[in-house]
Amino acid sequence: GRWKGISMQSLLQIAEPNKDATKVFFYGHGRFDERKELYTIEEVKNDQVFIAFAVNGQTLPRKHGYPLRVVAEGHWGSHWLKYVHRIELA
Repeated sequence: GRWKGISMQSLLQIAEPNKDATKVFFYGHGRFDERKELYTIEEVKNDQVFIAFAVNGQTLPRKHGYPLRVVAEGHWGSHWLKYVHRIELA
């Protein structure tokens, strides 16, 4: 699919995280429970991770994670977190 979203790199610039931050945690819902996925700050700074809100020119459908979904280059799409509701830096 053609994903459209918000660059996590851009969000980091706005958030101005502590320079000691090395990880980015995304929280969402899995099929049956809460899930979280971890990406390194380097992946985010290299623009390999973004938050999608649309796919193929359409608002992200529920089955694809509406309202927000992680899209991460170099990671299996089946592991991209859906239904994102919180992001933390550690």
